[in-house]
Amino acid sequence: MNWTNSVRFERANMVDAGLLRPDSPQGIGDLTEEGRKQHKAS
Repeated sequence: MNWTNSVRFERANMVDAGLLRPDSPQGIGDLTEEGRKQHKAS
């Protein structure tokens, strides 16, 4: 698996987990409120 596919799969996982907005433009990872909470906690 190349890195492009890895990034796509990981982005999909993060969208499914509610951490990234599904409607953000290609190449932009827009965090949801839950994603911001997770980021601050890490």
